[in-house]
Amino acid sequence: MFLKTSGQADLVFIPVSLKNDDALMFGDLPADRLLPGLKNVAMVMAAQKIELDSSPEEGRAGELALLFDELKHAQKRVDAAKKSARQAAKSATEFIRDADEMQLNDPNLLTHLKEKIALQEKSEEANRKVLKEQAKLKEVSRRAKDEGLAVDNEDP
Repeated sequence: MFLKTSGQADLVFIPVSLKNDDALMFGDLPADRLLPGLKNVAMVMAAQKIELDSSPEEGRAGELALLFDELKHAQKRVDAAKKSARQAAKSATEFIRDADEMQLNDPNLLTHLKEKIALQEKSEEANRKVLKEQAKLKEVSRRAKDEGLAVDNEDP
């Protein structure tokens, strides 16, 4: 895969390391196996292994990154709750429409009425969850705004 994507490049930087027998290694592959397939190569060896992370871990930047992540997760929870509420409302509406066509002397009427009530309760619970998640999102949005982050979901 590496040769396929880098083989056409004019210059390729390769991080290398030394193994016990002084062989240059690119990850688990010997560097000399990669070199013939590349045009120009710059091999780079770090004094120590460095783990690159896309988000800061300390200080103000780390706190803002965590708050930003919390904001994204809160928005996802609101979206999931809304989707669940729409599905519950749709199921309840369809069931109610079907149940309205039942005759009063239908032997399954009581069972259908219980199911109708259960679906309505499920729909109401889903709506409460939406409100709860929106309140959490509003609080996280307020905190993010107070910290200077741009918030585009002012009114969840």
